[in-house]
Amino acid sequence: MVLQVKSNTAMYNVPRYGDIPNIFFADLLGTSESGEKNPIVGSWFRIEKGPESTPPTYSYDEVGVVIEGE
Repeated sequence: MVLQVKSNTAMYNVPRYGDIPNIFFADLLGTSESGEKNPIVGSWFRIEKGPESTPPTYSYDEVGVVIEGE
């Protein structure tokens, strides 16, 4: 399985998630073939202080790690 990895610069350029001003989301690495039976994706997800928000739900297995926060 071949992975595609973004550069360090791209890792810090995380776009907003939709129209929510304090949530940011971007895929950072992942399986390069779209037909892969069990693809792997690594994403950067950040929530900053702001209006109350609910993280999105996914139709696949996922795990989260809190780097900093309360």
